[in-house]
Amino acid sequence: MGQEEEEQQSPYNVLQGKDSFTWVDNTQSAFVTITVPGSEIEPETEVLGFTVDRDYYQFLPRRYERAMYTNASDTIKEIELLNFFKDDEIKYMEAETMNTSLEVTTEIFKNSDGKKFQLWYYPTPKAILDTLSNFESATWYHYHLDFVANDHLYGLYTISYEEEPLEEALARVKWISEKIEVFGYFVDLNALNYRVSLDEPDEAMEFVDPVANYALTVPEWLNITRSEYEDVFFASFPDNYNIKNAMSISFYAKEDFESFEVFNQEKLVGLKMGDPIGRTTVMIKNELEPPANSTGVSYKIQQVFGKAMYEMQYVTYETPTGYLLINFTATPETYDINAPKFREVLDGLSFDIEEAEESDD
Repeated sequence: MGQEEEEQQSPYNVLQGKDSFTWVDNTQSAFVTITVPGSEIEPETEVLGFTVDRDYYQFLPRRYERAMYTNASDTIKEIELLNFFKDDEIKYMEAETMNTSLEVTTEIFKNSDGKKFQLWYYPTPKAILDTLSNFESATWYHYHLDFVANDHLYGLYTISYEEEPLEEALARVKWISEKIEVFGYFVDLNALNYRVSLDEPDEAMEFVDPVANYALTVPEWLNITRSEYEDVFFASFPDNYNIKNAMSISFYAKEDFESFEVFNQEKLVGLKMGDPIGRTTVMIKNELEPPANSTGVSYKIQQVFGKAMYEMQYVTYETPTGYLLINFTATPETYDINAPKFREVLDGLSFDIEEAEESDD
């Protein structure tokens, strides 16, 4: 069964790694993965909920109106969006679940990738604890970790018991924030399943294309997304300002062009202001020094689509069987953040396929 057919049946998947489980939400315009620690999982009866070891987790994705927030909005708008859902949830729980006011503590922070989160938590009210006979199984604290995921406001809810100190539970939740990824498109389940199955999931993995005759060492932070084309590799970069920069590697057979020079001329060198590239239009083009492992050309091109402006970087490569056109797409605000990372990815390109396949085995 193909990946697309599986996603049509259910957009949700749980992948088991070494001492962890990764939740995948491939819902249109969500594209989220969340990894939690643990070795045993027990599905719950609630939708989007399960228990790993003894820790209970529930996922709370909610769409928001674009009038409230877009990734072009400022930080104040993002915090207003986070607070809107937090306040709505608190109001519901105080009126319908706890029947009393809650002592809520709120913290806003960024993980190491620069992704913004709002963490809010509260103890179970004493009046409720006093009615319980079994304190060992009683929930002492409730934690909500909220963040923007494409067109969704995403929430992770978890709890702690008496034996887990507050500081340890907060550390567990913040560890999870480091393992949350928001993809730019549908998550490639095959690539992700391979990554989480590694003994060291933070290590780089190898992507090999035997037809195009190249191998790519994929850094652990690069998110491989589903490709609709057999000859194109797609990936997105870590979420910054709720924007996912992307890259693609497109393969062209040598027999379709007279030479590498003709390929470069047609795809990049000959472009001028006003020329179309797909659905965008060329504005400003600047030549760049190509990476050391490329015998091709490289350009930074400013392109416009409607009212949106994009900063693109292109590099070409020659392989034994064809040519590669590699594209990095960013916004003006995020180009400088990920352009060095893009070149880091290109450093991982090689064309000794037999060697790459042997190392993969």
